[in-house]
Amino acid sequence: MESPEESVPPVSAAHDSSADPSTAASVIEASAPSLSPEELRASLARLESEYRYGEALRVLDALVAIGGGDRDELLRQRRTIEAFVDLAEESYAAADSARDPAEELFYLSLIRSFWPGYRDVDERLLALRAAKGQGDAPGRHASTTAKSDVSAPPADHGETR
Repeated sequence: MESPEESVPPVSAAHDSSADPSTAASVIEASAPSLSPEELRASLARLESEYRYGEALRVLDALVAIGGGDRDELLRQRRTIEAFVDLAEESYAAADSARDPAEELFYLSLIRSFWPGYRDVDERLLALRAAKGQGDAPGRHASTTAKSDVSAPPADHGETR
């Protein structure tokens, strides 16, 4: 039997809040008709722990569609994951339009704090630190230093965008 995470179809975009949950559920159900609600929940937990939020949203939609748990709880969990995705997208856009490297560093570090591996955030953080003369010290990995860069938001808190 294939594992639940192998059954989840790949995600082309982080998420689509306009997508019909029953459509996403049917995609998952078609690709993994033998998965029980328990296996889907295990897959969901694994996807979340691996920061694969787009796929986690699809599994949540499948669980809602098949009645695989408390509907209100599943929908709250979905809104939480959507909030992570939205915050990452908004922060990434803010980093792209940052007026200075410190502001860009803030937004990229913010993303890194809750979604390691999002797009090219790690590479951009390393480049910013190298340009600033703060390359990783020997023996330290970017993942151990990224959170320390989130000290304060830019002066305008991103409100001028």
